[in-house]
Amino acid sequence: MTSASPGADSKPPRRGAAARQHPPGAPPVAGDSRLAVLVRCVDALEAAAESYVTLDDVRRRCGGAALETAPSAAGSDVVQAALEEDLLLVDERRRLDGTSGEPRSVTLCRLNRRHPLVRQLLAW
Repeated sequence: MTSASPGADSKPPRRGAAARQHPPGAPPVAGDSRLAVLVRCVDALEAAAESYVTLDDVRRRCGGAALETAPSAAGSDVVQAALEEDLLLVDERRRLDGTSGEPRSVTLCRLNRRHPLVRQLLAW
């Protein structure tokens, strides 16, 4: 019997959907209607947006909506859970600030419309 050195077959740590405890593609914990409200809110934001939606927009406008409260730390937790479950996808970009002309980072955010839960919630 040969013994492999520790880490010889190890893979890098898994993140996002791969790090979940439940099977990939499975809906988040049953009964978490906060995620459903968040998905519908982000869908409405995307539909109304003239260009793109930022992660700050989602946190500010939808984080509290998922809890039926004003945006709060708990609302950010719902957004964070959606990011971890891959319901939301993010992309880092640089854009010029309208007043100073200086480049700044912005995190764009959109629904993962291929996720089974998002498809289920937004089905007509």
